[in-house]
Amino acid sequence: MLDLPPPGKGMKDALLKIKEIANDGFQKKYKLANAGGNKLAKMKYKDFQTLFEDFSDTASKAEKAKYME
Repeated sequence: MLDLPPPGKGMKDALLKIKEIANDGFQKKYKLANAGGNKLAKMKYKDFQTLFEDFSDTASKAEKAKYME
Protein backbone atom coordinates (compact mmCIF):
# COMPACT_ATOMS: atom_id res chain seq x y z
CA MET A 1 0.00 0.00 0.00
CA LEU A 2 1.30 3.43 -0.94
CA ASP A 3 1.18 6.39 1.46
CA LEU A 4 -1.57 8.88 0.64
CA PRO A 5 -0.09 12.31 -0.14
CA PRO A 6 -1.46 15.39 1.65
CA PRO A 7 -3.84 17.85 -0.04
CA GLY A 8 -2.35 20.60 -2.19
CA LYS A 9 1.03 20.24 -3.87
CA GLY A 10 1.50 16.65 -2.69
CA MET A 11 -1.76 15.65 -4.32
CA LYS A 12 -0.98 17.41 -7.61
CA ASP A 13 2.51 15.88 -7.79
CA ALA A 14 1.06 12.42 -7.12
CA LEU A 15 -1.56 12.90 -9.84
CA LEU A 16 1.05 13.96 -12.38
CA LYS A 17 3.13 10.86 -11.57
CA ILE A 18 0.11 8.55 -11.74
CA LYS A 19 -0.90 10.12 -15.07
CA GLU A 20 2.54 9.23 -16.49
CA ILE A 21 2.57 5.69 -15.11
CA ALA A 22 -1.01 4.40 -15.19
CA ASN A 23 -2.29 2.26 -18.03
CA ASP A 24 -4.85 3.56 -20.53
CA GLY A 25 -7.77 1.84 -18.82
CA PHE A 26 -7.01 3.51 -15.49
CA GLN A 27 -6.55 6.90 -17.15
CA LYS A 28 -9.90 6.57 -18.96
CA LYS A 29 -11.67 5.49 -15.76
CA TYR A 30 -10.54 8.65 -13.95
CA LYS A 31 -10.37 10.94 -17.02
CA LEU A 32 -6.65 11.61 -16.58
CA ALA A 33 -5.58 11.20 -20.22
CA ASN A 34 -6.29 14.79 -21.33
CA ALA A 35 -6.24 16.48 -17.92
CA GLY A 36 -3.73 19.28 -17.51
CA GLY A 37 -2.04 20.45 -14.33
CA ASN A 38 -4.74 23.00 -13.47
CA LYS A 39 -7.54 20.46 -13.80
CA LEU A 40 -5.61 17.98 -11.66
CA ALA A 41 -4.93 20.64 -9.02
CA LYS A 42 -8.67 21.42 -8.78
CA MET A 43 -9.66 17.80 -8.10
CA LYS A 44 -11.47 17.36 -4.79
CA TYR A 45 -9.35 15.59 -2.19
CA LYS A 46 -12.07 12.99 -1.58
CA ASP A 47 -12.04 12.11 -5.31
CA PHE A 48 -8.25 11.98 -5.21
CA GLN A 49 -8.37 9.59 -2.24
CA THR A 50 -10.60 7.22 -4.24
CA LEU A 51 -8.33 7.41 -7.29
CA PHE A 52 -5.17 6.95 -5.21
CA GLU A 53 -6.54 3.96 -3.29
CA ASP A 54 -7.56 2.33 -6.59
CA PHE A 55 -4.09 2.97 -8.04
CA SER A 56 -2.46 1.60 -4.90
CA ASP A 57 -4.62 -1.56 -5.03
CA THR A 58 -4.44 -2.25 -8.76
CA ALA A 59 -1.03 -1.00 -9.90
CA SER A 60 1.60 -3.57 -10.78
CA LYS A 61 4.81 -3.83 -8.76
CA ALA A 62 6.64 -2.09 -11.63
CA GLU A 63 4.12 0.78 -11.66
CA LYS A 64 4.39 1.20 -7.89
CA ALA A 65 8.20 1.16 -8.08
CA LYS A 66 8.13 3.81 -10.80
CA TYR A 67 5.72 5.91 -8.70
CA MET A 68 8.10 5.73 -5.72
CA GLU A 69 11.08 7.03 -7.75
